[in-house]
Amino acid sequence: MGILDQQAEERIRLAMSRGEFANLPGAGLPLVLDVEPLVPEEVRMVHHVLRNAGCLPPQIQAAKDATKLAEEAVGSSSGRGQHLAMCKLNLMLTALVAQGQGQMATNVLARYRHKLIDKLSR
Repeated sequence: MGILDQQAEERIRLAMSRGEFANLPGAGLPLVLDVEPLVPEEVRMVHHVLRNAGCLPPQIQAAKDATKLAEEAVGSSSGRGQHLAMCKLNLMLTALVAQGQGQMATNVLARYRHKLIDKLSR
């Protein structure tokens, strides 16, 4: 342990002995750790800031959009609405593959493949 670590630990111990950490909001509750083990450490802060701002990384937003289009295609009662959703979905999946996100496109399609085939065969 370095000198700075030792000084920090000592200050924490002193503050605890004075009761400075008593009655803090969330005391006794489990910590909520937003650890993203699959995200490189140097990118985690960016993800955290984007998530807090209500933004998603482009790949995740694209997957959400593709999932929404697949749900629209499956849930659409009109032939025109279904056809339009399928065209948009096909275009989006093709773009994902072109961007090197083929696995994501495959995952979205796999989730809805049976429902889409059933819907289109009617």
